[in-house]
Amino acid sequence: MGNNNSTMTTKALNSITTTLLISLTIPASTPSSPPATTVTFHAKAIDGASAHFISLKIGDEDGARGSGFVIGIEGHDLIIATAAHVILGDEKIMPQIFPSGDVAAPVPGEACTLLASGHPTIDVAFLRCPGPEEHVATIATRTFARTSSITALNAGSALNLIGRGKWRNLLSDSNNALLSKGQPGSAFRFSSEAATRGFSGGPILDKNWNIVGLTTGLDPTNDGIGLGVRIEDVLSLAIARKVPVNLSKAILTHINEFTASPSEVRLGAKSQLQWRASGATICSLNGKSVKPSDSLIARPTQSTSYLLVCSNESSRDEASVTIEVVAKDDPPFIELEASASTIRKGERATLRWSSTNSTQCRFNDEESTRSTSGTRQVSPSASGKYTLQCRGPGGESAKDIDLIVLCPVKISSFRATPNPSNGEETVNLSWESSCATSCAISPDIGDVESTDTIEVEPRRTTTYRIECSSDTATDRAQVRVRIQKSEIDTPPLRIVNYCCTMQGRFGPGQIPGPLGGQCLWIFPNGYRLIGILCE
Repeated sequence: MGNNNSTMTTKALNSITTTLLISLTIPASTPSSPPATTVTFHAKAIDGASAHFISLKIGDEDGARGSGFVIGIEGHDLIIATAAHVILGDEKIMPQIFPSGDVAAPVPGEACTLLASGHPTIDVAFLRCPGPEEHVATIATRTFARTSSITALNAGSALNLIGRGKWRNLLSDSNNALLSKGQPGSAFRFSSEAATRGFSGGPILDKNWNIVGLTTGLDPTNDGIGLGVRIEDVLSLAIARKVPVNLSKAILTHINEFTASPSEVRLGAKSQLQWRASGATICSLNGKSVKPSDSLIARPTQSTSYLLVCSNESSRDEASVTIEVVAKDDPPFIELEASASTIRKGERATLRWSSTNSTQCRFNDEESTRSTSGTRQVSPSASGKYTLQCRGPGGESAKDIDLIVLCPVKISSFRATPNPSNGEETVNLSWESSCATSCAISPDIGDVESTDTIEVEPRRTTTYRIECSSDTATDRAQVRVRIQKSEIDTPPLRIVNYCCTMQGRFGPGQIPGPLGGQCLWIFPNGYRLIGILCE
């Protein structure tokens, strides 16, 4: 049975990366039972790592008193750390080997020896225990347990305890939590429902199965409160006492960042997942391999949680984020009305609106935004359209309303300059009108602007008429441009054979004296008319 059990243990050790741990169980001695500590070797798989236990026993098995764990190997000997009070007063420590991990049928071994003790300053002791050659050789090829620091944990962090308690517990990984980290050289405190008699000297591990301390006992004044020594203090004592140590410091994996931005999206929208992990050799996102630090775009069709798991050979960390997917929102719905659809120029109208599924609104003729409901006073100078645009999670909407402004057409001025004119100069026609959509001037000019100035050249007295109109009204005006010069008519007197001999000014129709064989009429306005030659 011993050979078969040995083969089983060897296979178990070779199949999994090994973490070396010990459990020491010491029944309380009685006056009729002289001190005699037995050590048993035990291998057990824990969460993917093979944990090795050494159990120390005194007397019957029901009085378990202590535990321990392997910190090194020298030749065929295992170097064991335990609590000093577990072995205090024992004269002889005898090993018993359980190659298969069974509690029954131990294999006798040679006596263990005490290498060093920190009692009474620190409740830590170190043993050298010989082991069967085939098992020690196997252990020597495996990776020893890694250590971390209690200072790397936060209050409330979960702890794992290993030990051979009253009920022969090999492992307790629940209901243990860090309460205080203590100070170097002093005990730290943790809550525990499993740290009963027999766990003293056993290892305290973090969630990644790295050793952070050694159990020294229970707080006598507080039920359910355990006490422990920092692993740094344990190893410092071992180095000071020249105790062989093969433990290595764990490289901790830590997910420093894992975010989803935005964390809430509409159906079909995208969100960026971004993460950054330190100390990790491998990472997976929802089971798919990813880089320790990277990002990706996610377009979930429903609310989805993403689990990031990063690890190395000695630690593991995980974090999760959730992207909430919400249904697409409806676009804004707008109601817009005016107190009057038609007003006279100069009057006011009230625009009133309300909207749903919106966060802000704005009129097309304004720069600033308005609330999603309200009123506005307007007094436009001309008919036109007002457009209200509202925006919300579902997009944008717009609503129009027309406002008619009644404006009586009026020609406020229509004048000619100069007036009167001599008939040879340019005359400026100027006019002003309001509310007109079209204007025209006659005669001979046609369509013009509603307010303007143009040039005309009348050669005789002329009356100019302007007409301006809108859709609802018309106005008219006129101006008479007078030309001040004599009209060219037939001379009032019949010219006969007569020689003019004098020149002067006469009234209309008078005949002046002769002038160089010509007759000359001079009119009151200064114009002269040369008559028929005299014979």
